[in-house]
Amino acid sequence: MSKILYSSADIRKEIISLFRTEGRRVAISAFVGKGADSYLPNAKGLELICWKKGGGTNPDELRNLIAKGAIVQFADNVHMKIYWSEKGAIISSANLSMNALGSGDLKEIGVLLPSDAVNIDKVLNSLLPRKVTKKELDELDFLHKQYYSQAPKFLRYPTKTFIEWYELRPWKEWKFAIIEGNIDLSETAKQKALNEYGVVNPYDWMNCRKDDYQDSDWILTFNLKKVPRNLDWMYVNFTVDISPSDRTYSQALPCQLVQLAPSNRYGPPPFSLRDHQFRLAFIRACRDFTPDKLLKMKKTQFPDEFIELIKENYK
Repeated sequence: MSKILYSSADIRKEIISLFRTEGRRVAISAFVGKGADSYLPNAKGLELICWKKGGGTNPDELRNLIAKGAIVQFADNVHMKIYWSEKGAIISSANLSMNALGSGDLKEIGVLLPSDAVNIDKVLNSLLPRKVTKKELDELDFLHKQYYSQAPKFLRYPTKTFIEWYELRPWKEWKFAIIEGNIDLSETAKQKALNEYGVVNPYDWMNCRKDDYQDSDWILTFNLKKVPRNLDWMYVNFTVDISPSDRTYSQALPCQLVQLAPSNRYGPPPFSLRDHQFRLAFIRACRDFTPDKLLKMKKTQFPDEFIELIKENYK
């Protein structure tokens, strides 16, 4: 049975689902960008074919995947994107990168097909893939650095200011969470991070209500007593249900979301928090909206009223 995948989120969800299988898995992607491992659970044994092109394929990301047991190969001039497993196949416009599948703004589409609809060995034979060597990885290092040293600044994923974000009006691009204390990583999250992503020590995590956050969400986190403090961005790699027998379980917050690596692995957040004007405007907006009202909110997105308060206080 075929299915049209109309967005990056749809494609990402199906890729992760296909590659959770224990059988044969093949990913053919023109380019492999930073954060690709976030979309490749169970990287061990995965066959990955990509183009050795500076500015497109990230050599450090390939090293990361090789270390996790992926079988990485180069093929010249490959531009197709096929994600195949014994569970199904995806033919898509999306590369394995956070810009295509995560926090970027590229518009992608794809189709999910039965696995036997694609003769994956015929495709592979047509590409003439070769095993990645240290020499070629070193060459890709040089090409990658050379490309970005000459690239226009707008290609280097600059972070927007709050005002630049506001003028684009993508209201649903980010959510928020008020952090009230430190919580241990649940056993369920530990096992998922290790078994599906090969990560022993996830970078960050947070307990939450069910369905509050989705994979690839950006969350503005902060402490809140009288004034907001410790503003930071958190990226969601995955969310799990916590077992009631786990000591981290809370009936009010029965789920846990996990960020596997530092935020710079996932591209630019919605806007910069290094902007002093934004921080002052956010503090004033919290004061005008009132902390009590924020603490009682059940939604994870600020209402338009709050966004407007930030804008009014941004000077």
